[in-house]
Amino acid sequence: MRNKVKTTILLFIFSISLTAQGYKVDKENSQISITGTSNIHDWSAVVREYEFSGKVNSKSISDICFEVVVKSIKSGKSGMDKNIYKALKSDDFPKIEFKSKTLKIKGSEIIGKGTLTIAGQSKDINMSFEFIKRNHIYIVSGTIALKMTDYGVDPPTTAFGIIKTRDEIKLEVLLSLKSENYIISNN
Repeated sequence: MRNKVKTTILLFIFSISLTAQGYKVDKENSQISITGTSNIHDWSAVVREYEFSGKVNSKSISDICFEVVVKSIKSGKSGMDKNIYKALKSDDFPKIEFKSKTLKIKGSEIIGKGTLTIAGQSKDINMSFEFIKRNHIYIVSGTIALKMTDYGVDPPTTAFGIIKTRDEIKLEVLLSLKSENYIISNN
């Protein structure tokens, strides 16, 4: 009888862990970039430091927290990087954050709402991303179109205002999420 109780408890604990596993970003297979344009040319920057945490089950992703370190945004041009950090008020707000209690999985799509905070300004956004499951890994990809001014960010200018960044930008996301409980062996 005691073994049946132990077995039942173990099965219960195991089933809970399978229904809501924690996931982290596999940074070697993930990429986040920001693209935009100016009155002169298109521009892009990549995000080097970011963190994701959330719990995935077959119907949803919950307890989502995604953070980007502002000073890890790199365009390949130090002057442009400084303009980005200044516009995003990185000294006062060192991170861009997205939080959501739950995003629903519907087939090969994730949909829902969350709160995006940029330069200290928060706004609820609707989102829809592609969602693919491969073994113990989830691939999330999509694009979010934003206006900088919606977050109190003045589009950067340079060369005494001659070059003006347009208000609209795109955040392009490709995340490979790995279960915290899954270990890949090289043997």
